[in-house]
Amino acid sequence: MAFIGIVAEKQKYDFIRKNLLKDMNKNDITLININKNSINNLQRVKFDAIVILNSLDKVIVETQAINNICNNVKYFIINSDLEVINNPFSNITTNVITFGLNQKATVTFSSITDENMLISVQREFKTIQNKKVEQGEYSYKINKIDRTNIYEILIEFIIKKLFFF
Repeated sequence: MAFIGIVAEKQKYDFIRKNLLKDMNKNDITLININKNSINNLQRVKFDAIVILNSLDKVIVETQAINNICNNVKYFIINSDLEVINNPFSNITTNVITFGLNQKATVTFSSITDENMLISVQREFKTIQNKKVEQGEYSYKINKIDRTNIYEILIEFIIKKLFFF
């Protein structure tokens, strides 16, 4: 079972949770929303992955606590479009995967239409089963109304590739 912590506003977390759980067995994945109310209780939890979707100052006050959690994860997935002033993650030595519209992101978009997105993997990464997710473009079907949630869709894609290759 994959244990994944997501640092995001509640609405964005709910979108990711709803879409991931409809596509896979609920026993295969546990998602936890990490926010300022839950951060102190989660410091001893061993996550497989931590996803940073939003700016930390929006959802977490205690940056040292999130840094402690991130030091023990297998995957650290971060939005490369965030403006980070004081980077609390400079000491992280785990597998880092970046996502966003930034041209240097590990995972980004090639094109977006009403019902399909081309997601570009610009640097390969390894799954939990140690298989490679190769560079290239991957077609990803979406609902027309969901296409505004581009960051959340990138997170879904990455999580599915990492844990359910």
